[in-house]
Amino acid sequence: MIKECLNINISAHQVLSNGEPCILFQARKLSLRYEKQKQLDLTERAFSPQKPVDISQSVCRQDKATLLLRFGDVEDLRGLTIRLQLSNTFYESSGQWWFSVDSVSLLYNTSEEASFNASEVYAPSSSSYHCLHVSSQQRHSALLLPNTDHARRWAITFTNFQIQAFNITSGKFSPASDCATFLTPAILMGLITSLILLLVLAYALHMVIHLKHIEHDDNHKPDIYFPHNPEHPEHCCATTLFIKDYSSIVKPLTDLTSGYPPLHNNTKPNRWTDSCELAFNTIIEKLTTAPVLGFADPKLPYVLHTSASTTGLGAALYQEQEGHMRVIAYTSGGLSCSESWYPAHKLEILALKWAVAEKFSDYLYGNQFTVITGSNPLTYILTSAKLDATSYQLLAAVSAFTFKLQYQAGKLNSDGRGHMESCLMT
Repeated sequence: MIKECLNINISAHQVLSNGEPCILFQARKLSLRYEKQKQLDLTERAFSPQKPVDISQSVCRQDKATLLLRFGDVEDLRGLTIRLQLSNTFYESSGQWWFSVDSVSLLYNTSEEASFNASEVYAPSSSSYHCLHVSSQQRHSALLLPNTDHARRWAITFTNFQIQAFNITSGKFSPASDCATFLTPAILMGLITSLILLLVLAYALHMVIHLKHIEHDDNHKPDIYFPHNPEHPEHCCATTLFIKDYSSIVKPLTDLTSGYPPLHNNTKPNRWTDSCELAFNTIIEKLTTAPVLGFADPKLPYVLHTSASTTGLGAALYQEQEGHMRVIAYTSGGLSCSESWYPAHKLEILALKWAVAEKFSDYLYGNQFTVITGSNPLTYILTSAKLDATSYQLLAAVSAFTFKLQYQAGKLNSDGRGHMESCLMT
């Protein structure tokens, strides 16, 4: 069943299927031109309510539709008909149905046909499609592409073109998606795919950095041993656990590793003294009581203590929480053979790079923090210091971080050095 309804100044064609509207179509102007002949204006024949074009042969199905505009004889064209083929498709990328105009064909003189493929003439089924020009001419963006050599001789143009199909409510056009602004399914799929790939890349980079830190830590982390028998102190206490004053506590135990003094009467002296027993019990207590490390608060600034010597590197990360400086993490590490020959100032630069860019980068990146160092010359490296190529390379690794350097005398800056020694005296 076919009928026509009038909008203001323009007569829109409406195709009904089972009593429900399935196609709405209108245009302000419709014109044809064959090669260089005079342009043929079909606007009045197509949309005038006084002389309505025959659309009675139009059909609608669930996912396909055909709109036929039958003009009859127009000048030298006998039985002129314009046919629009439409389809309805669900795109998972956008999660909704889209209708499209797939092709536009000119049928005339019984057997003649000029067919055009429609490019980017589609919209969500909940919207109508509107475009200022739907045309085969390049000056109008050529949304209609000739499908045959015969079609290239024709030029067809719809001006102020609007159409909607398959999902029409109240017999009126839904709000229009303009051809120059709305996102097509291909664009939406590309954007979603790009976002997914970006998230995968970010996660992969995070895992690579994390695994690099784990691998670096494992290179310097010894096993933890507990002596089963005080008579065998050589099995005692290699640890990198975060115990304050570790080196001074375990000194009686580490002294046992220096070997036995000369034997008298072929008997070994009992070297497990009361101080060894006290050190052993103290370590057991430290290992079995609650830790004193604080939880990092990303809203608070950090304070980083670093220290370096020819035997290794040490660092401690702090935050002032509830009026007290709380330890967030300790770390320590060894040196390669070449690094152990660095002068003092270069060792301090190495400790800065190692602590900031490697050990504590997850805490410090994107935050402002203060670096406390026991090396006064280190406070000038970011301004007036003249450095060699290796030092500049080390500093380049921390260039992405925002921090200030503060000198503190060596006796006051014992946290980084103390933990370094505690981990290296094994």
